Amino acid sequence: MLDVQGRPVPPKRSRARWLATALAVVSFLLTVWAVSPPGGYFGIALAAFCGWLATGVVWLVMAVRAVLALPQPRRAHLRQLRSLLVLPLVFAGVLLLAGSGVLSRAIFEMHRPGLHSLVADVAAAPDQRLVNQRVGLFAVSSATARHTAGCTLLAIKDAGFLGSAGFAHCPDRPPVNDAKGGEGTTFEYISGPWYTFSYSW
Repeated sequence: MLDVQGRPVPPKRSRARWLATALAVVSFLLTVWAVSPPGGYFGIALAAFCGWLATGVVWLVMAVRAVLALPQPRRAHLRQLRSLLVLPLVFAGVLLLAGSGVLSRAIFEMHRPGLHSLVADVAAAPDQRLVNQRVGLFAVSSATARHTAGCTLLAIKDAGFLGSAGFAHCPDRPPVNDAKGGEGTTFEYISGPWYTFSYSW
């Protein structure tokens, strides 16, 4: 299509492409949110999965329409097919980032000062249990000193699947896992005195 001066008019972005882009952005944000705490947010992860599924359906409709439009000029058709590769590549990249732990580690580093401040509050009153504290993306349901492991445990609300999960600050010594028969606490090292913990029963 040419404009009044004879120059080619760039094709308008289809509604399907706008919808796929919007769904992909929302799904990406939900994925980041879902993997941010130790153990993840199961409900948010389910919402992210549904978002990516809807994105895939819209992408499939766009792909079918592109294939059915084969009679159009070859150059324009190849350009349209190349643009269809963007969404699968974005999905694969997000999947790799989420699975590698890079996203959750980056989010932890952003929240480290706030978490450290909460640990200091617990240290100031070790016999008390702080509840319902907010640190950025994390809603800390309870923050308590655990003297047997020498750690301060920060349990994240709604994190984990079958149990509780959160961050552990263990400055004196590495914590020891006490999970037996699938029940108990398991620690995983992050950096410095910080660990993640998950408790299952």
